[in-house]
Amino acid sequence: MHISEIFHKTITNIYLDFYTENDWEFGTTYIELDGSVLITIPWNDTSDPSDDEAEPDWQIEIYTLPESAKCLTDDLSDITWESVHFDVNVDGLTMQIAMTNYQWLKWKIYYPLRKFLLGLDIPEYYHCTMEHRENELKYIKNRKIVDYLWHPDSPYEAGLFLLDNGWLISSCSDGPPGVGSVGLYHYKNIGVLRNIDDIKSYQTQQGSG
Repeated sequence: MHISEIFHKTITNIYLDFYTENDWEFGTTYIELDGSVLITIPWNDTSDPSDDEAEPDWQIEIYTLPESAKCLTDDLSDITWESVHFDVNVDGLTMQIAMTNYQWLKWKIYYPLRKFLLGLDIPEYYHCTMEHRENELKYIKNRKIVDYLWHPDSPYEAGLFLLDNGWLISSCSDGPPGVGSVGLYHYKNIGVLRNIDDIKSYQTQQGSG
């Protein structure tokens, strides 16, 4: 499929096929278009990486979804979770010392006696709060792709799809464990990207050509 064929198609789902191998994380991000076509975000590969003027290969491969892939856009509800905050005293005790002191203080006569007489327990060394984060994938699903952008100085990174609401998506296919770098990347607008002046646009190039 030529890249021009994906423009104005709607992103209906996004999937991630993630796995770990030899202490390294890998993943393929699949973009479902119009509920039927499955693609990935093209890399900035060129026919000749040593040639700064070479253009990316505009052909996009069509995929079959692996059984191991997980859908990222099934639930677009905002995310709420309980977060534990460990407290340290004015002396700057570490969490481990605070935990040890807490266990030790529980057995001192003052605190058991206070709990028995007054019903007051020893102050905890942590507190919990409810955290809330907006699920920004709701700005990605059901939006149309209108352009493909790329950094010509980064030939071995995925480019970006520009959506009709100004958001952009990209992906990372591998990274060190525990960092969370593998998978889908999304950006609110082009202004948050690095080296904006160097970014190339397929639509702009075709229009100027």
